[in-house]
Amino acid sequence: MNDNQKKGNTVLLTVIAVATLLVAVVGATFAYFTASVQGNNTASSVIVNTATLGNIVYENGDEIKMDNAYPGAYSNEIEFTISAVDNTVALPYDIRWVNVTNSFNPTSELVYTLSSEKTGSGTLVDFTEAPGYDEGNSYATAPTAAGIIGSGSLGIGGDTHTYTMQVHFLETASNQNSNQGKSFVGKIEVTTSGSGDIYYNDQNQSGTTTAPTSAY
Repeated sequence: MNDNQKKGNTVLLTVIAVATLLVAVVGATFAYFTASVQGNNTASSVIVNTATLGNIVYENGDEIKMDNAYPGAYSNEIEFTISAVDNTVALPYDIRWVNVTNSFNPTSELVYTLSSEKTGSGTLVDFTEAPGYDEGNSYATAPTAAGIIGSGSLGIGGDTHTYTMQVHFLETASNQNSNQGKSFVGKIEVTTSGSGDIYYNDQNQSGTTTAPTSAY
């Protein structure tokens, strides 16, 4: 083998060696191991749903009228409803007398009744706890000033409370001339419990009438 042939073989072997090295390098560039994670298919989700307070809806009925009333007379009945839809917390409320003018004397001769029913899990006004309630009768004395008739609470998930009211001029079987020409005027309103805003946070999930003053 002459010198030129030896040089040619050397060059050929060198090219083959370089090519082999390049293949090895390229192969090493794209070859790797990865770690696998098992259990993601059963991983827990993080879910946050904020409370829905909803709104208290008050639908008032007709006004109560009792003109030219004599002892023993009854007024017409009025019906009003208090409701909430899709609320996720209980919503407390008060039923109140407002704008009251009462010239009856004695005032005990004018009384009213309040019956109720509900569709949900809330709490109706307990009429037996109304101011001026006479345990011997199923009525309360008509008020002489504004005040609360009672407190109730609309249940979670939607609730409707229906109330029926009627006024009665009692017959006492005695002289009632002192109440000739007398009058009573009053208005029924519904407010959130405590006659103000109710504030809800994690520390007061049932609501509080005291507004939070700072973040924590």
